[in-house]
Amino acid sequence: MSTPANAINVATYGSVFFETTDFTSITPGIAGTVYTSQGASSLPHWVSPAVSGFPYTDEAISFNAASNNGYFISANAKATLPASPAQGDSIAFAVDAATTVLTITANTGQLIRVGSAVSASAGTCVSSAEGDSIYLTYRTATTSWIAIGAPQGAWTVT
Repeated sequence: MSTPANAINVATYGSVFFETTDFTSITPGIAGTVYTSQGASSLPHWVSPAVSGFPYTDEAISFNAASNNGYFISANAKATLPASPAQGDSIAFAVDAATTVLTITANTGQLIRVGSAVSASAGTCVSSAEGDSIYLTYRTATTSWIAIGAPQGAWTVT
């Protein structure tokens, strides 16, 4: 049995409740917005959705990594972590080419922590395999970039 194009498949999505029965009164929204409830005391309206994650760029040379960005590494590269990060700043790296070496270098006075391995001050974290990835988050109290979650692949911390 097929579902009409303008129907909600309740078997797939569970119960559906609506605050209005007059769908002809919903004004068109701006592209990229979502119709969102504001709670029982207000009518829903169009809002921009919260952004999850952060932008990713391709890198194939040495570069200064920026907080709250992600990088696909497509050739040998050296990434230097930001000099003045804020608590909770994060950076993601993914090695996306065979025989590529990524060297992540902490800035002066900073450490990189991957599990129980901790770098020297301004030390490095190195990967040399396609598919390796790591997500680093900064902790001000210890001036450390800490790998959050399980990094993929083998990372050498020095």
